[in-house]
Formats: sequence, C-alpha cells, structure tokens
Amino acid sequence: MKNNSVFNILRMFVVIAILICAVIAVFLILDISALHELKEALTKALLVIATLATASLFTMYVLRLKK
Repeated sequence: MKNNSVFNILRMFVVIAILICAVIAVFLILDISALHELKEALTKALLVIATLATASLFTMYVLRLKK
C-alpha cells in the first residue's frame, strides 16, 4: 500500500512538472520576456524541472519493476 501512495505522488509531480514545462516553453517560444537574464533563468528552470520529471518517471519505472 505504501508503494502505491509513493507512486501516486510521483505521478502527480510528473503531471505538474510537465504543465509547468509547457508554460515555460510557451513563454520562451513567444519571446514574452524582454530581458536576457529572464530568458536565461527560464531556460535553466525548464532544464531543472524537466530533469526532475525524468528522474520521477525513472523512479516510477523502477517501482513498477519491483511489483
């Protein structure tokens, strides 16, 4: 049962991370931010969030293999 709740938390995190990545990507594509520093910060945030989402997906895969 505990494994299932961790799986659900990771799944929710991945969904939220994908939505945040989509919003940041739209901001970068539409070039809404005029400041170079803001563009750089958005790019770094996109990289960090995507990395965390990928790590969560890998953890979910490992948890499924253990079942």
